[in-house]
Parts: sequence; structure tokens; C-alpha cells
Amino acid sequence: MAEITYEFEGIIYTAQYEVFDDELVVYLPDGITNSMMLWAGLKPETAAMPHITSYAKRQALRNSKD
Repeated sequence: MAEITYEFEGIIYTAQYEVFDDELVVYLPDGITNSMMLWAGLKPETAAMPHITSYAKRQALRNSKD
């Protein structure tokens, strides 16, 4: 299993991911699992980045409402 990190507003978010054949599975910090197919040589880290980025932004938005 590989790991990807993303820093947003001073907080570091980390997700793990795995590749099964051509399917990328991303495990987000809150336990949600996202998957997608890797096409045309798309690298797993590149494909996983939007998942952790979106997660971080959702968390920041959720925290700002509290």
C-alpha cells in the first residue's frame, strides 16, 4: 500500500492507496474508500491526489462552519 499527503491551510492530510490491475482504490482518513479506473498510463499518485485534495477542502469547510 502506498501513501499520499496533501497540506491545506497548515494541516497535513494523508491517504493510502492501492492498485488492483487497472483499478485505483483510495482510502481516505475518515474511512471512506474511493475507486477509479486508471486509463492511458495515468499514474496512481496523480490519480489519488484529487481524492485527498477534495477531502481536505471538505474538512476545512466543515471546520469553518463549527
